Amino acid sequence: MASVELATKMTYRDAAAEGRLFTETPSLSTINRRAIQYGKQIQELNGEEMRGARVKTVFPDSTKCHSQEKNQPKNMINVALGLDEEGNKALLDIQVNKNWEETAKSLDKADALDKKAVVIGDGEREMINALVTGERENQMDFLHLFRTTGYKLWQDAELSLDDRRAVVRELEKILHTLKNSVDKHLKDKDVEVLRRRINLTVDALKALAEKLVKLGCFRAAEFVRQCSNTAVTFARLAVKGVKVPWNSNLVGRLMGEISKRCKHKWMRWTTRGLEAILNIILVRYTSEEKYHRFKQKITKAENLKFIKGGVEIIAAGGEL
Repeated sequence: MASVELATKMTYRDAAAEGRLFTETPSLSTINRRAIQYGKQIQELNGEEMRGARVKTVFPDSTKCHSQEKNQPKNMINVALGLDEEGNKALLDIQVNKNWEETAKSLDKADALDKKAVVIGDGEREMINALVTGERENQMDFLHLFRTTGYKLWQDAELSLDDRRAVVRELEKILHTLKNSVDKHLKDKDVEVLRRRINLTVDALKALAEKLVKLGCFRAAEFVRQCSNTAVTFARLAVKGVKVPWNSNLVGRLMGEISKRCKHKWMRWTTRGLEAILNIILVRYTSEEKYHRFKQKITKAENLKFIKGGVEIIAAGGEL
């Protein structure tokens, strides 16, 4: 187990070598085999505990890393991170080389998401179409909205760099004004003023989209128009007394954990091996208590017996 823990932070070869500095360790192939075994077991444990969770706030995201399998140049990783009502993180699901439709079916089968859950993310179309169904709602992450708008403006190739930055600053001002209004008006319990601010924000976003159309920036205009309603979901829900984040920073930090171990240029993964190591890493990241219980089970720590004792040296003649 100690060797597998090392393997979640470094290569299998390095894990075997580093482990030998302080204890006897198995070979790198044995560590790899155990990591796949433990990864499957912790995935099943986490899946059972997430069954029926009905989490109301979910942060999905995806990324890629290199593959060592034929006809599979890249591994696609889909992750769904939940946030319960007490603010605790929960790994709802992780899938490797499966589309978002399959991820959504897995979550629905386990009843892991509430029927009125809010999906907060970067607006990836396949992801949104799969997860935001029925009464569920989507909140577009502000940072991704700003970045994507800048990218769309660059694709349109109609404005200079300074002009593109000016458009993004205008977009930032519109949405940050709304964010500050939510904080202020909820504190003042002035819901009607907040409703008017939400409507003004949507109108301002649509006006910005029309402005971009006139400038010939059709890609950026369409994107801003599409986001005009999903960017204000957090504010509309705040009016109803439901608090959700306006950003997806939580899953961004989780994706950083994936990147640290799995996304180096020289690393190559099989689907099974990648899914296993990610389940170990991400269950530990989201819930140290759950990971500790799993580790106790694997190491059979409950079977350990401790005997208290003392040491006394008695001189019986001669030299000690």
